[in-house]
Amino acid sequence: MRPDFAIPLEYPNGPGTTPSCQSFEVCYALGVGDIAASFMQGTDRDRRADTLKGRRWDLGDGNLPLYLYKYRHLETDNPDEQAKAALLERARDFLVRGKIWVAAAETLNDLHDMRFNVVQTNDPQVIEDWLNANAHLLRHMAPAKRIALTGVLRRRKMGPAEMAELQTALEKTMGVFCASQDPRNEPMWAHYAADHRGYCVQIDTTQDELFLLAEKAIYTATFPTITLPNANRHDQTAAYLSKSTAWSYEREWRVVVPQSNFAVRLRPNAIAGVILGARASTATREAIQAFNAERVQAGYRPFRVYQSRQHRDRFGMLISKAML
Repeated sequence: MRPDFAIPLEYPNGPGTTPSCQSFEVCYALGVGDIAASFMQGTDRDRRADTLKGRRWDLGDGNLPLYLYKYRHLETDNPDEQAKAALLERARDFLVRGKIWVAAAETLNDLHDMRFNVVQTNDPQVIEDWLNANAHLLRHMAPAKRIALTGVLRRRKMGPAEMAELQTALEKTMGVFCASQDPRNEPMWAHYAADHRGYCVQIDTTQDELFLLAEKAIYTATFPTITLPNANRHDQTAAYLSKSTAWSYEREWRVVVPQSNFAVRLRPNAIAGVILGARASTATREAIQAFNAERVQAGYRPFRVYQSRQHRDRFGMLISKAML
């Protein structure tokens, strides 16, 4: 990452509204723009050659799956019409405009998500290299505090208070987009898709360069600890991928970037399909159909629509083409 790391965000609806950018801008900001450009210039067959075939989490070996899945819903107990309209607009942003949200750590439902313990290194060259390469990670700190902290770092005498400040700054900086590898995950349908009344978006990872940044979640019983400053970026990244084994059922992949609370516009063909929940209402079905019609009107390829349902004679779910 460059010290001047910054994603060129746009505000299409005016100042103070939701900012957004395109996938390739994230890749260039993270220094993998050339790789991303080469990836997208290849054929669909070339891009699929590097993906994992099938949905076996235990056989993944870190290879990105062909599809990732995001569970969503349009149901709300809030009688306010504005709340219902907001849910519809968020769904339109995703399904028609291809916008996904890079969330801040404090908005995630796992209280420990993207949290970690820290220990300090005493290697002066590692400290200097880290400060030169990662100044952007401290941008949320007040300038005076940032200058004081970098001075303390260089003297290699961080106390508990300075360590806590550095840790908080790093936690606040990072943003994440999460998706599951499993479209038949019944707890996910229950927790994130309104008890099977919602829908699940199928994302084709070969159709957008952003997913070159996706990494498999690390489920562990040990709370992550990183050394700061850290010469090994992979060790630091692992802290943002680590979750308690209690969450292992999610089979999650995530894109982590040092910025949050903004939308990324995926390429249109990345939205490959929508799976309707087993209890999806008529209103949800009609909304999904309407979004697909909007895509066609905008000149995009329509997504495929599937229906999930329960097995009648055993545990598990079936997914088949929807008859709309």
